[in-house]
Amino acid sequence: MAPASRRVPVDAIRSGDLTSLLDAMLMALARAPRPERRQLVFVFTDGYDNASLLGYSALPALAGRVDAVLHIVLVKVTGVPSPSTNAAFDALGAAAARTGGALYPPGEAPADVVAAFRLALEAFRHGYVLYYTPTGVARSGWHDIKVRVTRAGAFDIQARQGYEG
Repeated sequence: MAPASRRVPVDAIRSGDLTSLLDAMLMALARAPRPERRQLVFVFTDGYDNASLLGYSALPALAGRVDAVLHIVLVKVTGVPSPSTNAAFDALGAAAARTGGALYPPGEAPADVVAAFRLALEAFRHGYVLYYTPTGVARSGWHDIKVRVTRAGAFDIQARQGYEG
């Protein structure tokens, strides 16, 4: 434990033998929702997984079935394979986008986890929850959601891409 004002030496973090990143993300996302509270899942990771039962390709579909908002900050750790060169990076980004969250790649703004967490928390705190009952659509399958603001002004809309029926 350290004071909150102390900077975490991210470059000094060393990984161990086995990492079950995807299984851990699934457990965090699949937590039973409470109707009166929204859920934010914030993941700080190098994106490397070598021990999960879940595969990267299944993550976006599962993210489309949960009520949580997912934000992922990827960091580059020396000696650890980067997911940014393969389908893992795409799957992590797609999963975050499906929930209305975001992926912060290594080397892009915000580069530091505190700034990324602040952005994610501010977006989450300023969000609204809209409830509706769809009519005239099939119950099963993926359903896209489009959110538009009809009044004049500059608005930043960050919303779920859809839902799985």
